[in-house]
Amino acid sequence: LLDIILFITSVAVPPVVSFINVGQGNLTVIQKEGKVLVYDAGSLNTACLNSIVQSLWKRGISQIDQLILSHSDSDHCNLVIPVSRYFPIIQIAMSNKTYQQLSASLPFKQVIKCPIQRIHAGDIQIFKDHFYYKVLSPELYQLEALSDNNASLVLKVYLGNFSIALTGDIEQSQINQLSIDSPIVLL
Repeated sequence: LLDIILFITSVAVPPVVSFINVGQGNLTVIQKEGKVLVYDAGSLNTACLNSIVQSLWKRGISQIDQLILSHSDSDHCNLVIPVSRYFPIIQIAMSNKTYQQLSASLPFKQVIKCPIQRIHAGDIQIFKDHFYYKVLSPELYQLEALSDNNASLVLKVYLGNFSIALTGDIEQSQINQLSIDSPIVLL
């Protein structure tokens, strides 16, 4: 009996990837063994906020370890502050361009009390042994030249035996410039 219990406790818990409809786009949630990564935060409207809150609660989420904002368009970032009232956010990550744009228009520093990390192509974030991601785009030197959509943070998230790409709002021209080891298929 002890051997069976040891075997059962050594089984790896698979990651759970959820796409939550937030009106004009999706909010992506990645969960594995208690770690939660959220990509984007939706438009500022009550129905969108309720959808996010209900979906996260149904998944048993009580805090967000990292919230990544792909870019500063309102349909990707306007619910950061309202969502943080329901779920503590440990860290927010965004590009330097997004940080500059949001700092000029939103009271992030006054309302959001968690650290804000600025990331760009080549950066890697590891969530212990649970999963990790690599930022594929944009390069730091490209930020000013790119449109807001093409300046979206593009991540390749590695989840054990598979990976997914989170592409924000990049256009085909930017997808063609990505340097990755496997093709990206847009759904």
